Amino acid sequence: MCPIAFYSFGDYIMTNLPLYIFLIFVLIGVVFQLIVAKRRHKEDYREYLEPILSENNLQYISSVFPGWFNVGPFPKVETELGRPQSQVSFLGRGEYSQYRVVTVSDNKGHIYKIWALLDFEVFKLRHVRWRVEEGQSIPGEAKKLIEL
Repeated sequence: MCPIAFYSFGDYIMTNLPLYIFLIFVLIGVVFQLIVAKRRHKEDYREYLEPILSENNLQYISSVFPGWFNVGPFPKVETELGRPQSQVSFLGRGEYSQYRVVTVSDNKGHIYKIWALLDFEVFKLRHVRWRVEEGQSIPGEAKKLIEL
């Protein structure tokens, strides 16, 4: 007769403890990233967008998050070569991008919707790129601002 080894539940937990600890930390990390992303999506980034628009004689009205995975007229995947990678020791790289649909008006009161891509590096704004969707009219004041 073959001896059958029975493990208690405590033995099973103890043998797989490193796996469970790892999975708990992964779960905590995912939840934390979702909370941070949701908080960023609620911001309107007016303090960054309004000065750029006012320099181009446009009046900021509002900006909204377009939704998850909606990048509008910007390419879905972009790579940037030749730029050094930034590192922040314990916080990671601190690089992220935010897309916004910005509503603006010109001097004549016409209202336009412009897409903005805000690139952040080390948690500070690096630059803002502007585009309009195909078929949309461009305010004359924004021609030098908009990427084609």
